[in-house]
Amino acid sequence: RNNENFKNIRPIQGAAIHLTKKEVSIALQIFFESIKYIKSWSETDKIHIVYLPSPITSYTWNEPIIYYYQNFEEDIKSTMNEKNKINSIFIRNEINNFSKINNIKFIDITDFTIKTALKNNLHGPLDWRHFNYNGYKNTSDYISKNLKTN
Repeated sequence: RNNENFKNIRPIQGAAIHLTKKEVSIALQIFFESIKYIKSWSETDKIHIVYLPSPITSYTWNEPIIYYYQNFEEDIKSTMNEKNKINSIFIRNEINNFSKINNIKFIDITDFTIKTALKNNLHGPLDWRHFNYNGYKNTSDYISKNLKTN
């Protein structure tokens, strides 16, 4: 982020930026088929999909953004905010469309996370790939409220 208070931010996760659009589509199809399978044998009437955005998607970063593919140094790559945003929107739109067609509640916390992250860091400083206390607290409260309204 463009903030002098943050130092030593290690490579972080993005919105499937290491995959081609075809690979993302295949991954989504596998996910959708898995949800349909769960729905076919599950004894519950309601299934909810909750989308947690990547750390790259949650903030606006100085560019180029350094991210990792695996945990190996040779897999460290870079991207731009706009490219990650396009990938994120594509993935979320596909999940939203699937959810509507299959009568499944879709809770996308991306907009909430972006807005909340402007005031408080939701990741780091020790681990930039996962939520910190503020991240878990804020997002779990948001998810709980969305589950209660339905």
